Amino acid sequence: MKKPVMRVLAFSMVLVVFCLLPAFTHAAEVVKFGAVDVQKVLNESDAGKKAKSDLESLIKSKQTVIDEKGKAIEKLKNDLEKQASVLSPDARKNKEDELEKHVREYQRLVQDSQADVKKKESELTENLLKEI
Repeated sequence: MKKPVMRVLAFSMVLVVFCLLPAFTHAAEVVKFGAVDVQKVLNESDAGKKAKSDLESLIKSKQTVIDEKGKAIEKLKNDLEKQASVLSPDARKNKEDELEKHVREYQRLVQDSQADVKKKESELTENLLKEI
């Protein structure tokens, strides 16, 4: 007696699966996925090109300031090397301290500039992604 019940139960389950199968396939047709090539949008859209241009101009301005500071440090270093033999120990120590101070300021300037550029880049990217 158990076998007929099992057959009926198995047949019912198969019937339910076949009845629900069209509903699942229909649901799969309704859901559509799309992909956006964000890099392409950033590089080829007008807003992306403008953002890239703004970022490049910021980088150039920061690089100019960094280069000027680097040249000033090189000049101080060269002056110190040239005058090292004629300077008193105290004067030499003062010049070395001044050079170290300028080097620390230079390093801080580089770090701050990198942080500014990174922040600006993320802001521009975020704004572009909101528009997409």
